[in-house]
This record gives sequence, structure tokens and C-alpha cells, in this order.
Amino acid sequence: MPTYQQLRRLFTDISLATLAAQTAGCGSETGSISRTGFEMTSCDPEGQLAAVTPAVASDYLAIRRIYVVPQGQSAPPPDPEIEAEVGVACDTASDPVTCNDALLALPAVEGFDPVLYSPEPYPSRYQLVWTRGDEVGSVTNQSELLAFLGTIDSAEEALLVARFAQGQNLTCGPNTRLTEEGFEVITSTGVACGPGTSRSEHVLVIAGDGTVTVRRSVVVEIGDPNCAIGRLTAGVLCLGPARHDDLGSYFAQMASLEAAAVVAFERLARELQRLSAPAQLVARALDAASDERRHAREVGALARAFGGTPATLPPVAELPLRGALALALENASEGCVRETYGALVATHQAHSATDERVREVLARVAADETGHAALSWDLAAWLDTQLSTAERALVRAARAEAIARFGAPHDNGLSPSAASSAGLPSASVAGALFTRLEQRLWAQAA
Repeated sequence: MPTYQQLRRLFTDISLATLAAQTAGCGSETGSISRTGFEMTSCDPEGQLAAVTPAVASDYLAIRRIYVVPQGQSAPPPDPEIEAEVGVACDTASDPVTCNDALLALPAVEGFDPVLYSPEPYPSRYQLVWTRGDEVGSVTNQSELLAFLGTIDSAEEALLVARFAQGQNLTCGPNTRLTEEGFEVITSTGVACGPGTSRSEHVLVIAGDGTVTVRRSVVVEIGDPNCAIGRLTAGVLCLGPARHDDLGSYFAQMASLEAAAVVAFERLARELQRLSAPAQLVARALDAASDERRHAREVGALARAFGGTPATLPPVAELPLRGALALALENASEGCVRETYGALVATHQAHSATDERVREVLARVAADETGHAALSWDLAAWLDTQLSTAERALVRAARAEAIARFGAPHDNGLSPSAASSAGLPSASVAGALFTRLEQRLWAQAA
């Protein structure tokens, strides 16, 4: 069964391969940076960290997002979140418990500012945190980052410098190449929302010592003067141009679906307990319910920013708990097919959405949804042990039927500008994503 890390890599590979095919088919456009000669480099944070070789080797490296309390507000901020990690924390520590306690206790104050604010009410910053034997530490500014990395000798390290030290958005698809002067990296800045605003793309040259120079800049999008809905709060950037009724409704519906998934995962946890499933599966189902609550809040904030209003779901009647076969049949369709494909689409949206704030939210959603897909496959493996041979055949047939049902391409129903802001694939791109997933996952699991 595919693990979380395997699915993350698979979804990223499929998404970037599809983006590359789109880029190759479109050719260069006036008013954008040409990708000719640039290599495909992962814009997935875990892919970037995996290729980092610090000046002094570490056991563990993670990107940590911290939240700070705005001035005049007393409520505590959310706990720090790990966006991506490689290695095992405190793996070579003489006292792993003390080491992990020290890692959790690292100050959550200073850090790299995000390019755009999150829809959450708390400003956030990013840190790199690491462990090395009994040592723990954090990287919170440009000088610390360059000292930690040493010589910039990989495209992924150049991307980290561009993102954190220079405050640039990373573009997905072909985005780096090695030259005699260092790594060239394609980035973007700005947001096309409001009078006088624009979004630009840049080619940065990042030398081995971390020195950054701008080789070229091009304005690729002029701001929509009417993009804002209502009065903007100071310090919060609005979303990019789109038909607000389209995206407002889209994200409102998405938020409602995320809220509905809370109930589904809570029910799943109760059913697993009743079936005496491994405690880890029960815990992961409950964690997934918590993830969906957070998704509903964050996506709901996007909906309201676009003028939409998420619907309040009516109370759900208590449903009878199902047995192993009924649960396996639903999981085959909803988990191993629909949710797995949905996690791939979310990954693709996080890579291709032109609106930076949408991309930021969907990157977190995609990572969590990939975890939910991994849960579905682990659940399928355990449920197989609870079923007869004939019942397992029914489950395989249900999965095959779901693949055939979901495989038909569907138009996303949004205007081109709205679909671009949200990163939603067209019918043809969605079909390409689905076909690649079928070839690389479902066909192997048949």
C-alpha cells in the first residue's frame, strides 16, 4: 500500500509532468518569462528539503510555520505547524526525550515573513528548525540561512534562498537552471488586485555564496481595480482578479464539503473502534477530522474574501455503524479513488493557482488530503484481512467501477480567470491527471 511520502512524491511528479506538458504545448507568451532551457525542479517543500546539504550535517530539518499575536489581541495564537520535514528529529541524540522537548520549546517569535498573509486572523512567519545529535536550533533570517546552507550547490538550496531570504514566490514547472554565475531561478512577486497593483515574474541569479542579483523582471498581470469586496483590513492583501460570484461560490461549496468531511471521519473512527481496528487507524481518522475542521475555516475565509458565504450544515442524524464489508466498499470508492484523486487535484491546484494566497491555503490542504488518501489505502489493507475471498472480490470490483465512473472528464464550470486563480484544471488537464494516476497507482494496485 502506498505510504504518505510515496503519495506526496507521486502526486507532485504527476502534477509537474502535466504542467510541463502544458508549457511545452503552449510555447512562449509575450509578457512572461520564457521557460526554455530551465529544468523541472520540485516546488514541493519536502522535495526541496530532501536535497539540502547543510554546511554541517543534521539529523532532521523542517519548515515550521509560527503564528504571532497581533497587537491589542490577547487570545493565544495557534500552535506552530510543520509544513515539511526530512529526517528523524533527535535521531542521534543521547536523550531523545529531552532533545524533542527542546525542539518544541524553540522560540516561536522571529522568522521569515510570508509573501502574503494567511486568511487566519494571526500573522505568520516561517522558520527552518533542525536537530544534530543533542543540539537543536532554528534559522530565522537571511544571514543565519546562508551560514546554515554554506555553499549553494543545488537548485533546491537556491529555491530556499529565493523563497525565504528574498521573499519571492516560487513558480512551479521548469524553474531553475545552472549557469557559470550560479543558479537561475524563476520567481514571482506582487498580487494583481486593486488600482496600481501588478504581478511580476523574475529571473534571479543565486551565486554559490548566496549573493542574489535580478537578471530580468517582467510584469505579467495588471491588477483588477474592482477586485476587493468591502473594506480591507490593514495589512491583509486581497485576492487576485476573478469573477467573485464564481470563486466565492466555489470556495463556499468547498468549505461546506470540508465541514461535511468532519462528520464522515468522526463516524469512521467510531466504526473502526467497533471493529477493533488498530489504534493507529482510529487516531488517524480523528486527526483527519481535525484537519477538515481547519480546512473548513481556511477555505471559508477564502470564500468570504471572494464574496461567498459558506453554508451552515444542518445537524446530521446519527447513522448506524457499518460492518467491515460495507466500510470496505465505501472506502474503495470514496477513499482509494475519489479522495486519492482529490488529493492529486489539490496538489495540482497548489502548484498552478495564480493567486498566491489561494496557493498558500491549498498547499496546506493538499498535504493533509494526501495524508487522508494514505489513510484510505492503509484502511483498505487492514479491511482486506477482515473479509472473505468473495468479499474482497466485491471490493476490487467497487474500486474498478469507481475508477470508470470518475474517469470521465468534467468542465470545472468557472470562468477562465477564476479557474486560473484557483488552479483548477480544465477538462483536458483533469483527464491527463486522472490517466497518469490510473497508470501509476490504480493499475499497480489492481
